[in-house]
Amino acid sequence: MRKKSTEEVTIFRKFLRISKKIVRCFLEKTMNVIIFLSEASRIRFELKCYINRRFDDYCLRHDYSGLISKIFNGKMTHLDVGASAGPVDIVQKYSSFFNVILCEPAKEEAELLRKEGYKVIEKALSDKVGEITLFETRLPYGSSVYKPQGPYLDFYNPDPDYVSLYDTIRETVVPCSTISKELSHLKIPEIDFLKLDTQGSELNILRGLGDYQPLMIMTEIEYLPLYHGQPNAYDVCQYLFKLGYIPFALTSSPAPTFCPVYGDGYFMPSWTESEGIELIQSREEKYIALMLMFGQGKVLKFVNNKIKLKNKKFIESLNVN
Repeated sequence: MRKKSTEEVTIFRKFLRISKKIVRCFLEKTMNVIIFLSEASRIRFELKCYINRRFDDYCLRHDYSGLISKIFNGKMTHLDVGASAGPVDIVQKYSSFFNVILCEPAKEEAELLRKEGYKVIEKALSDKVGEITLFETRLPYGSSVYKPQGPYLDFYNPDPDYVSLYDTIRETVVPCSTISKELSHLKIPEIDFLKLDTQGSELNILRGLGDYQPLMIMTEIEYLPLYHGQPNAYDVCQYLFKLGYIPFALTSSPAPTFCPVYGDGYFMPSWTESEGIELIQSREEKYIALMLMFGQGKVLKFVNNKIKLKNKKFIESLNVN
């Protein structure tokens, strides 16, 4: 079989991203028809899970670029850890407001991202500098520094074919570093939006932030462990709460019983804690921009009445959800 060229692979990846956006437009309305016609239980299951994780769609309903440009015309720093598919939709939509840094330890994926023009950190991230064991699975996106096929994987989906996708095909020792060390090396002073999707190691990466304080954090969370020994969603929430963050959205993809298993957590600085207030006030225009992007206009107006902000009148004038 002829091996695909790098250019062909890049074109195919772009095609997949465009297809994802098209699917979003009609997937919900045709869900019942697809389930009825489909004979593959795993496909039906994954479609149900995809429909349930809809917060991204909520954020993408409106375009606040015009409003944002009235208060902020610079660039924010976005760090995406676990970025093999490229930046998330919200960053692509507001791309003119972001400088993007992607972190992807897989060599082939990292090279493809570089060819698309992105700055890439080609290392695994954790809470320490050194080496770490990567468990590579049959499903590329299932690889993790935690051993796969954890105690609740077959509860999430009991299909043996699905579970076998998380068979370990090799264990590889790879270099690891921390966010703090890598961004300091790149001479990047701050992170404005941090996204994590690393199959269970998100808490370890957060512990490696050092003095960096993102204004917004989007991280995958597991309510029930899908990998052996991994931290769960409650550990992540508690850790971030102690740092002065609160969740503004927690999504879930349920098991057949509708028990939440995994999803995404979205976090903002708390306006009731000194750490959060100081962070908001120190980067106020960026905070306002991100709050609008993530559909938190009502929260922004509430915060405006609780703490002292330089742009009070601008926020009061907003007619947003």
